[in-house]
Amino acid sequence: MEQSIQTHITNEASNGNLGLTRKSRPNKAGSLNNIYRNIFDPNKYMLKLPKTKKVQLTNGQIKWEKIETDYLPVAARIAWFRKDHPDWSIITKAVQ
Repeated sequence: MEQSIQTHITNEASNGNLGLTRKSRPNKAGSLNNIYRNIFDPNKYMLKLPKTKKVQLTNGQIKWEKIETDYLPVAARIAWFRKDHPDWSIITKAVQ
C-alpha cells in the first residue's frame, strides 16, 4: 500500500533552490490507516450451502435434517491470503 505524499528536500551544497521531490512512500506497517484498509471481510463472500445432518432421536430412530452451512469459496480465500500476506506466495505442484 502506498500513500501519496510530496516532500521537498533542499540540496545544502546549492543555494537552496534545487530540490528533490519524493511523490510516494510505503505506509508504516503499524499505521492505523493501513490496518483498517487491509482488513478482509470474509462475510461479503460467504455462501450458504445446503447440507443434510444425521440426527438420532431418543427412541433410536434416525432423522435427517436439512441445514445450511457457511462456505468461503477458494477465490475469496486466495484473495484473503494475498491481502494479508502480499509478500508470500502459493507454490503448487502437479501430482499424477
